[in-house]
Amino acid sequence: MGLRYEELEDMVLPLISIDEFEPKMGSDEEVIVVAFFCKDEVPGYDLDDFIDKGIVEILDSEVSPNPNDDGFFLVFVEFKRQPNFWLHLFDLVKDIENVTGKMEWQAQPYLIDKLFKLHDPELQQYVITDPDAYVPKAEFADTPEEYFEDSSLLGLKITESAITFESSIGKVTVPYVGYGLTDELVKTYKLDEQTMDLSTNPTVTALRGMLGSKWDLSQIGEYIVINKTGNAKSVVVRRK
Repeated sequence: MGLRYEELEDMVLPLISIDEFEPKMGSDEEVIVVAFFCKDEVPGYDLDDFIDKGIVEILDSEVSPNPNDDGFFLVFVEFKRQPNFWLHLFDLVKDIENVTGKMEWQAQPYLIDKLFKLHDPELQQYVITDPDAYVPKAEFADTPEEYFEDSSLLGLKITESAITFESSIGKVTVPYVGYGLTDELVKTYKLDEQTMDLSTNPTVTALRGMLGSKWDLSQIGEYIVINKTGNAKSVVVRRK
């Protein structure tokens, strides 16, 4: 017998984890795992059964064998990693609300210590939906030194005031500004309020050659923003 309308009201948290857990139906590059949080085991199995029998396209769903540290049972739902992932997720959440009632959903993407409203466009910046652009979780570095580990650099030296890049083609030293989540750096240094410069800059040209093809450099105002493709973090330096 199926669930009745709003039968799981107050039994499911308005919280979604995205890309935090490992998939069973494929590799990380191919699959996005979404987790819903249930207050008890039975509602978890009820929700899992409801999702499994629903019309939204998923790869698989299952309930965690044990509660997490906070005492909640997780329902894992696997989606194909593809650009229309968000449409499938939004459709699933809308379907789930038939048994939970209307919810103010929040979501937390992996490695980002922040909750977003589910339909916040900013959230989509932190979930890679293109399998070809996927970056393994191990590459989300915690320090700028780790961030550049897979570059073509031969040496890297960072102080509070400067960063020196060294490769087979030479050495470049520029004023060091900061490292962190790109979105936070944009806010801190008001990069969105400054003009992007598309002119040729010898320092930028040299750094592009030194770092390698997966790195993108942008001149914005007085700054150079260095970003690794598919990574949520960036390094900001100041133009000489």
